Amino acid sequence: MLTDTGPLIALLDDNDRHHASCLAVVRSLPNQPLLTTWLCFTEAIYFLGEVGGYHFQESLWKLRRDGVLVLLDLTPAETDLPCRSSVASSGAPSSGNIPRSTDCAAC
Repeated sequence: MLTDTGPLIALLDDNDRHHASCLAVVRSLPNQPLLTTWLCFTEAIYFLGEVGGYHFQESLWKLRRDGVLVLLDLTPAETDLPCRSSVASSGAPSSGNIPRSTDCAAC
């Protein structure tokens, strides 16, 4: 089951208004790991730190260590960002002509 940031937070924060419903859904699913992206995981770590501190953040890491939560690898579309040096020197790249980091010797 692909899991977004909100449900990750709700599963660990019993004060979250969606905690009970998210827990019920997870318990009703087949016994398979939850899937999420590094982006959602990072965002959840940030917000869990805000609402529950290190204890909540450690609980999310424990789900990952225990194999309950699997982080999907980033795709090339997520990692092939515009070249930093061309954006810095000329402002934002024009649409349709976005350089790739692999096109720039400076990166």
